[in-house]
Amino acid sequence: MTSRTRPQGGMLLAAVLDSLRFEESNLRQRAVEKQRIEKDFEEADRRLDKIVDENHDRIKDSVHTFTKIDSQVTASMKRIGQLRESLKECKELLKCKRDDLRKLWTESLEIKLILKMLDRIEEAKGVPEQYARFIANKHYLHATELVVNKVAVLNGELSGVEALQEVRRELHEKEKGLTAVLVDELHRHLYVKAALPKRKPGRSAAATSAVQQTPLAKSATPHSSVKKTHSRSASRSMTMAVAGAEAVAAQAAQIPAADILEEEIVEDVMCRDPEENSSHFMAILVECLCKLGTVPDCIEAIKTRMNDEMKAIVELLSEQVGKSAEKRGESLFPQSSTPSQPKLLLELLQLCFDKFRAVGLAHTTLLCHFKRSNQAYSRTIKLYPEAQVWSAIQYALQLLLQEYFDYRNLAGGTKKASSFSDHSSDVSIFFDTSGGRRRHGHGSGEKKTLFTFDRSSVAMNVSTYMREKTKVDEVVPTLAMQHSHALQAHLCKPQTSNVTVVYIAVEAYVKEIEQALSLKDGKRCSLHEFLDDFLRKHYVDEVQNQLAEKLDSATKGTESHKHVTDEMALKKAGSTKPLLQGCLTIWDCVTRLRQLMDQLPPCAHVFRRLTCSILGTYYEHCLTIYRRCVRLGDDSSETLLSAYWLLNSEIADEFRSQPSWKQYIAYQQSSRKSTTGEATDGVTSKFEAESQLILNTASRDDDGSAGSMPPLSESCILGDRDVLRFLAGLQESVEWLAMRIKKDLMPALKPAEDETDGEDAAQARSIEELYDIFSKLASDITLLLHIELRIQCVYYLLPVARRTNYICEEDRVEVEPAVVQFNRKLSDMEETLSVGLDVHKVKYMFDGLGHLIAILMRSATFFIQEINANGIKKLCRTIFSLQQNLTNLTMAREVDLDRSRQYFELLHLNGDELLKIIAEQGPVFLEAEYEYALRLMSRSHTHFNEKALAVCLGKLKEILTEAC
Repeated sequence: MTSRTRPQGGMLLAAVLDSLRFEESNLRQRAVEKQRIEKDFEEADRRLDKIVDENHDRIKDSVHTFTKIDSQVTASMKRIGQLRESLKECKELLKCKRDDLRKLWTESLEIKLILKMLDRIEEAKGVPEQYARFIANKHYLHATELVVNKVAVLNGELSGVEALQEVRRELHEKEKGLTAVLVDELHRHLYVKAALPKRKPGRSAAATSAVQQTPLAKSATPHSSVKKTHSRSASRSMTMAVAGAEAVAAQAAQIPAADILEEEIVEDVMCRDPEENSSHFMAILVECLCKLGTVPDCIEAIKTRMNDEMKAIVELLSEQVGKSAEKRGESLFPQSSTPSQPKLLLELLQLCFDKFRAVGLAHTTLLCHFKRSNQAYSRTIKLYPEAQVWSAIQYALQLLLQEYFDYRNLAGGTKKASSFSDHSSDVSIFFDTSGGRRRHGHGSGEKKTLFTFDRSSVAMNVSTYMREKTKVDEVVPTLAMQHSHALQAHLCKPQTSNVTVVYIAVEAYVKEIEQALSLKDGKRCSLHEFLDDFLRKHYVDEVQNQLAEKLDSATKGTESHKHVTDEMALKKAGSTKPLLQGCLTIWDCVTRLRQLMDQLPPCAHVFRRLTCSILGTYYEHCLTIYRRCVRLGDDSSETLLSAYWLLNSEIADEFRSQPSWKQYIAYQQSSRKSTTGEATDGVTSKFEAESQLILNTASRDDDGSAGSMPPLSESCILGDRDVLRFLAGLQESVEWLAMRIKKDLMPALKPAEDETDGEDAAQARSIEELYDIFSKLASDITLLLHIELRIQCVYYLLPVARRTNYICEEDRVEVEPAVVQFNRKLSDMEETLSVGLDVHKVKYMFDGLGHLIAILMRSATFFIQEINANGIKKLCRTIFSLQQNLTNLTMAREVDLDRSRQYFELLHLNGDELLKIIAEQGPVFLEAEYEYALRLMSRSHTHFNEKALAVCLGKLKEILTEAC
């Protein structure tokens, strides 16, 4: 076998057998052959496995194909067998008669028809139960199709079945009742379940803008075309309007119109909550109505119930707000009437606005579904206009506002005319310091009303609503029953002032309505006209009447001239000194008008005009009281001399040019930041000119050379302490009012830079002029009190200084009674002024008074004819008494009076001693004062003759010339 070639193929087994047969004795060779065979077998096995793996799929497919072919062959054989049997049966039947065959076929058809009718009868009997199940699960489309189809069958194929009469009648009733159920469900989704969902992510811009082309959805777009009628109009209304509009826009994005028109109406009976998608649910309801053929009835029901549904929303939300307030511990009207309660009304309105936005968009969605149904069923059913929805919303809001504005009582009552005088057109009359026009022109004429409006004779503006009704061609219940649904409980007290809390929010929503209605050419919606009508015919008149009463109390009431000293009231007013009650009352009126300008922007110009009128009227009152206090009247003999000096423009200008006045004005203009303790010791030149002005003017009055001015007498000085106290309070009040006008009113009413000729600019100029005249009156009173102190000084001390004989006994050197009276008068005036005026004003009035007294007393040497040592002592004691009293009042040394005492003490010397002191120490007084002293010495000493006086005067000139 080793030399032979290994057999191939089928010869292998034979070759192995031959090898085993011929070589049985050779075991070794057999073992080798066995190993070779095993090796070949393993190799063949590996090759087989490889081939099987490579052809496994084809083998599998072949087996599957063979099995399929085998099954088909088996089935074909079975059908061939059945066909053979059928042919045999047909062969047998063909042997029968033809008539019998036709009869059998007819009986077969009848039996099939009877079976079919029995099935439908059985189904009809189960319809009520199935219908009830669909209704309970809110599967209205299935219920509608079930009822419609079964009613068609009962009225068609089964119309002759008497046994089904009861079923037929029940289904007819369910068909009619289904329409009412569908309409109620529609209303529930329109008014109860309508909400403002959040914007879903992923909504395309095109889908969002589709529904916004409808009027109701346009109202959701934030609008920037709101005209700003007042520079300080509150921005909270715009924020609220934009927030509401964004919420509506978010909902609008959920219901693109194009998607609604192409939406396929399919009801998923496996859905747990069929109402989850409100839009799709309303589409199903509309489809049900179309199948029932009751769309016109549904539209008419929506139109009829629209107003009542809107009012029901308001009542429901009102109840919710009330319960929420009670949970927070707030009491409702009439249990409480706290000022915070109108905020509940604002909260209610904001909830109503949000709800009405959702209702409006729900109506938009419903109308889109109705349009889709018209297209799908090729119908031309007339739908209600979207504008009717806005009219119903306005109707409900108008009823709500009327209830809380107390409109019924306003419509039935009458109002008195306002008593304001319109001075805003001619503010220049306030600058007439002569007072002629006020005394003669304004005192006798009758005041004119600022506004004249016709009164409303009905509780609502019915004509306005009817115009809106005609405009949209709608059918809405009339307003005759407007109060039949009045709110039973109120969140706050019904009153006209509630409009100030809610107007901004209502105005913003009104603009949404007008944008939705696409009103042009100045047309306005009915709610807008109602608000304007209410403001013009009722609220503005009421504000005028209230302000007129306050103005009367501030100018005519017994409490108007009362000084307010309460610390809390003064702290609130920002003042440290007492103010007149009337002034605070007037500023309260101005503050209220300022608030109303922000709260009611359309009436801002009216309130600005009222502000000017009130301030102008009060200025006239203050000026009248001031003139009465200083006794400026027809009887000039009773007028205060200080007032006459102030009316003289030449003298008044002289006083206003003095350094002391300029320093006072500079302090006023520097916001009172300068110190009040400025030292005046040794500063004599500061008051020199003023003292000489006072003495010169008083001398002219005293000798009657001043023309029409009265002479200096007791009747021409201020002797009533109460009048002085009132003048101090009037000065502080007028100045405080001027500062409030400048700080609070002028910036608020400042017009835009590009507006210089409009009404706002004119009113702003009027406010500036009012500030000027109030400031001028305050400065005039200050200057008058300053002059009055000096006139009183001259009145009491001039007789003392002009006494001719001072030859006194040793026991008669006490202070003159006039000086004692003047000291007492000065202390009283300082006490009164310190209580009523700021420290710097009192300082201005008393500064320089010592200098005036010193000059006045030193001038006595010119008038004294004779004096002795006791007389000199008397004069020194008089000056010391004045100095001591004035120092206690001003807390200053008053060095001018020290110098005056030193001057009179020189009279104890003789002429030579006086000249020696002047030569050694230098001149301290004026040359004229030294000359008067030498002459008085000459007259008082008998041994001092005229010749010796002339020599002394000559030496005096030489000494003074050398000193210069």
